[in-house]
Amino acid sequence: MILLLLACATLSSDATSDVEPQASQQDASATDVARTPEPVLRDELLPPHFSADAIRMAMPVGTTLVFRTATTATLGDGLAVMGMESQDVQWEVLAADPEQTTIRYGPASAAGESTERTHSWAELATHSQFPAQMTTRQEGVAVTVPAGTFDCTRYTVREPGDTVSVYEFAQGIAGPPVHMVQTVSGQERTRMSLVRRAIP
Repeated sequence: MILLLLACATLSSDATSDVEPQASQQDASATDVARTPEPVLRDELLPPHFSADAIRMAMPVGTTLVFRTATTATLGDGLAVMGMESQDVQWEVLAADPEQTTIRYGPASAAGESTERTHSWAELATHSQFPAQMTTRQEGVAVTVPAGTFDCTRYTVREPGDTVSVYEFAQGIAGPPVHMVQTVSGQERTRMSLVRRAIP
């Protein structure tokens, strides 16, 4: 999910909202998810959760997605954690054809700069594809975000350096996860939750 993390990082640099306390990690805890029992090759990838065609059909021109993002605020040394800075960001599908789409990323409010990026549908599908050796998958997880409660598939990715990323994809809603959280050494660093989804 490089796109998700990049969008959070890019937009959070312009965040102006107040620092808020860390949200509970109970809804995204990976401790109750069993590890994959069989050994696999390090470079083996799980299949994408959604196909390119499914994403294309679910995100026509005019689709808007609003996410509430939160990133850890730190002191200058990058180590001392001060809290979580939060803002709402909007993704808007500006153009689409059978091969690719152009999406505008920016603050949900009128203020602030936005960026436009063009992605192939195949590229977007790879954002739900994770290294098999590092990933566990759990079905039927009830996830509540500002947009509502969804029946989700949870992917927990444990990376080197004690980084754990959890992605929760709602059943039948192709596209980005409705909830994502990343922790480093048990400290939450990034969170993204779906606030609103509108399709023309």
